[in-house]
Amino acid sequence: MRNLNHYVTIYKEQLNKGDILIAYNQLVKLVMKLRMDFIKSLSKQYSFTGILHGYMDYTHFYYSNDFLKNKKVKIRIGVKSFRNEA
Repeated sequence: MRNLNHYVTIYKEQLNKGDILIAYNQLVKLVMKLRMDFIKSLSKQYSFTGILHGYMDYTHFYYSNDFLKNKKVKIRIGVKSFRNEA
């Protein structure tokens, strides 16, 4: 295994290409839109958390209501990675 500096250099090179940043921004925008659509249509029945950023390929948010909270249940909606399907 190489040292950390080697991997950080490669990581910075990849970020500078721009593709990773574009993909991450699109992932976050998708989850933001999904969350806002749910809030618009379901805010009377559920409460929603803010968006939680996990790894670079996973972003999510939770929602719940009093019934679910009493059962100690939260529902998580998230998007993991992108798939390029022809």
